[in-house]
Amino acid sequence: MINNVTNLRANQTAKQKSSLPAFPNMLTNGQSNLSEAEFDKKLMDLARRDAAAGRNSKFITPKGKTLRTDEWFKLSQDYISSASPDRKGLINKTMSSLAGHLGSTGIGFNRMNFFDALFKNSHIFGSSGNFGNATVGSNFVNFKDDNGNIIASFDEFRGWVAHTTPAETAQRQEFYAKWDDALARAAAELSNGSKAKQPQTAEIIIDKKV
Repeated sequence: MINNVTNLRANQTAKQKSSLPAFPNMLTNGQSNLSEAEFDKKLMDLARRDAAAGRNSKFITPKGKTLRTDEWFKLSQDYISSASPDRKGLINKTMSSLAGHLGSTGIGFNRMNFFDALFKNSHIFGSSGNFGNATVGSNFVNFKDDNGNIIASFDEFRGWVAHTTPAETAQRQEFYAKWDDALARAAAELSNGSKAKQPQTAEIIIDKKV
């Protein structure tokens, strides 16, 4: 009997998760598995290639769709994510709680209409709309960390939006500084290497005899 109840709960949990929207493409802590040494090496490798090509990936627009742009952007996101909140864990946990509340009131939903169901039935979350780590309105839902800071939101007009934290902003500025330093060092290496390869001018000594 206990096994049957456990299996039933497991099946209900799996069914509920399959009915939830997938985690959006936004920064979350732990998304990068690069060590500090591996990150520094990748950053310097890219800086050397940029210096050799006379370019700066920091200023290449995404419309260029170049490998270098994608590489620089990924490095920046990996670095910034180390200061990001656990958006994936918090959002998935909160959506599960919201789904459970919807289900407990007999409201049906699926992966495609989950947010529509929330918005149309926002009244079940009370006048404030606060429910755990979420605030639900008639056309939006805010996802918050345990300190009450909004880390992401979903609304019917813009869809998913990540809300940058002060820690992420500081980490982004730190990445820019590291990139500028790496590019400057790469340019210096290139300049010094070019000077070393230049042929030396022979010094002509004239022995003047009086």
